[in-house]
Amino acid sequence: MEDNQFDLSKDADSENEHAASQISTVVMAAKILERSRADGVPMNELSLDVRGGKIRAVTRQEKKAADESRRKELIKKLRQRSIRGDNSMAEDISRRLARCQEWINYLSCFSEISERDLASIRRSIESRNNRAASLIKEITVLEMAIQRKKEEDPVISNLEKSSKDLFEAIRRNDYDRAAELREYCEDNISVYNFHKKRLKPYLSKAKKARLKFLSEKRQVMRMQFETGRQIVELIAQDLTNGKFRKFEEAALRSITDFVHELRNIFATSRARIEKLSGSLANTALSFIPDIEKEMNEIDASVIIPVQECVERIVSIVDQSLKSIREQTDRDAAAMRDSARRMVFQEKQ
Repeated sequence: MEDNQFDLSKDADSENEHAASQISTVVMAAKILERSRADGVPMNELSLDVRGGKIRAVTRQEKKAADESRRKELIKKLRQRSIRGDNSMAEDISRRLARCQEWINYLSCFSEISERDLASIRRSIESRNNRAASLIKEITVLEMAIQRKKEEDPVISNLEKSSKDLFEAIRRNDYDRAAELREYCEDNISVYNFHKKRLKPYLSKAKKARLKFLSEKRQVMRMQFETGRQIVELIAQDLTNGKFRKFEEAALRSITDFVHELRNIFATSRARIEKLSGSLANTALSFIPDIEKEMNEIDASVIIPVQECVERIVSIVDQSLKSIREQTDRDAAAMRDSARRMVFQEKQ
């Protein structure tokens, strides 16, 4: 039975709305019960997992295997993704900082962070965003200059085009064409290298700017990690203090599972995250590809899973609190109606 089978109009009374909320909760809880009975798995070893908009009951081993598969896929995608270009780099940093801002706002509503500390954090977010934007602009200008210089030099442009054609010929198994292009590239590589030396100042400046950008991005990734950790610890404290005691059992179980999962990620990833705080000031420019590869792997195996789990927890907490508020409002309305009826009856 799916929730969308129920068509609740705006005129539905409070009793019907409450029934729909209860049905949604029961449907989620029933998934655990059905899986437990079908496969003989103890209910305390099952939890709800949201994937692709669908809710299913899974064992801890299944969840771990699914998460590992997804992380490998993310690593593959991130390795293939280029962050060259103004838009993609700017969007990447802006998206990360916006997420941090949302989490800071959440913490400000439910924890005792002072206004001074909040203002300091927000200034830090804005400052990092501005520095990243400035570096992206510098990189873009330099890369455009490099591309223009290449296009103006026929030796560089012809050989780079031939190298791309060579790759395509090999991919098509066109061995005669590949042999021809390989010979051309080998004959002209020394002249190409001589001409490309003219680009060295531009290439060096672009790489230095890129290294500074990566340094900023590393600090933003650390901010994502630490902000997520603070939210999880706040929610774990609320669980211990019984703040969520009115939540449905299925919601409590999901929150508890996510908190355990995130604490495990935080514990096992601390050393890798601390490495991001290291300075890149004296790093050789030739190490940029290795730095990017390491950052992509940390992103896929730590930052993205943390973000997804934190968002799920926050969503469950928000939805549960909303349901409690709505029920409280309905109860208060019912009491007012009852009181009015009593007054009316007394007057009769």
